[in-house]
Amino acid sequence: MLLGKRVLVTRPAHQTEQFINHLRTLGADPVLFPTTRIVPDSDQLIRFRRELEQLDPYQWIIFTSQNTVHLFWEEFQKSECSIDYLKNVKIAAIGPATRQALNECGIAVDVMPEKFIGEEIVSTLGNIEGNLILLPRAESAREELLKALLQNKAVVHEFPLYKSVTNSPDSQAWKELETGVDFVTFTSASTVHGFFDLLGDRAKTYLSQTIIACIGPITANALEPYGMTAQIVAETYTTKGLVESILSFAGNHNRKVH
Repeated sequence: MLLGKRVLVTRPAHQTEQFINHLRTLGADPVLFPTTRIVPDSDQLIRFRRELEQLDPYQWIIFTSQNTVHLFWEEFQKSECSIDYLKNVKIAAIGPATRQALNECGIAVDVMPEKFIGEEIVSTLGNIEGNLILLPRAESAREELLKALLQNKAVVHEFPLYKSVTNSPDSQAWKELETGVDFVTFTSASTVHGFFDLLGDRAKTYLSQTIIACIGPITANALEPYGMTAQIVAETYTTKGLVESILSFAGNHNRKVH
């Protein structure tokens, strides 16, 4: 159990519900301090909607996050397409949360890689030489997936639908932060960058007084330029895996933070 442990949640506010509910069932006290927020690109969304109305040439659509699914579905519903329009295109999802978001829209997923990293999906797609692939994603997304698709001679139409920007937490969030926490969680590189943007020179001091927990190695690597290292890196790259890793760490360590 994590009874009484204060856990800082830095992911965007609209993505926290399942995460904080899981923490609460274990007795933890989630502290919400969203360091980033999602800003859709209206021009790209208009272009993307037009593309959705001519999906026939596409063999695949690859979804890399819940955010891309939600924006896709909003634009799809604005178009004149029905769900049957997706029957002739295969759907790939990175991670169970992305798959769940698609399923909630009534969209079945054909492929999901065992490791929830973008470039890992290429090996599960089979021979994609000459395949036309639709790739909605974040403006600042890692290039590894795109490079891997192109190396396998796919034709990729990329649409950066949104960007992640530093958030402005409210006064209550700052007050909770100043009270102190036992664990700080990061679920993406952008949440790391947002934390350092917000706290500036104080960020390293704050983190040195707590336990840093990251959803996976890519997020953990984002700490390195700031001279910090995560004590916990989830082996399963989901919020559930992150909570389980924190629980395991807490069970093996009796260290009192702050």
